[in-house]
Amino acid sequence: MRMRWPCVAALLFACAPGPQGNALQTADPDTPLTLELRRPDGEPLSLVRLRGEPVLLFLFATFDDASQLALTPLIELHRRHPGLRVIGIALQPEPGPLLRSYAAALDVDFELVSEPQGRLLSGDTPLGRQVTVPMFVAVDAAGRVVESFLGVPAGGELELLVQALPGAEAAH
Repeated sequence: MRMRWPCVAALLFACAPGPQGNALQTADPDTPLTLELRRPDGEPLSLVRLRGEPVLLFLFATFDDASQLALTPLIELHRRHPGLRVIGIALQPEPGPLLRSYAAALDVDFELVSEPQGRLLSGDTPLGRQVTVPMFVAVDAAGRVVESFLGVPAGGELELLVQALPGAEAAH
């Protein structure tokens, strides 16, 4: 039987280490993350405007099996922590209107956006170059990256990310 690459990738991500084992190496951990994002309707969403509240970013691709697998624990986490601001960022060219259909089909209850400048893919952020999905990034109220997790969460990895965010329970 021939195995397809997305299945292999999903298995590899499912076995990825927890937040302590795959901490994101940022160029400068004290540099706030400034991203200009775009909602499916074209309206902007700036991470700078979200300062004052912690945010959990979910970097994903709509066509990626591992990203879809990661949605189940993320949606469950968001339902347990309704005050936590979760934003999904599609790392793919022009996801636009596809994001609404994706959210509806998979029962996503948090905001999905794109990053049209391509700064995440080019490495022009404190996160460095992001080409692997899914990835979860905990951003504190000052806009700094405090913790991350790469892969499909299989245990309490997402809860650890929430614990790393002071004030997450009182967020948006």
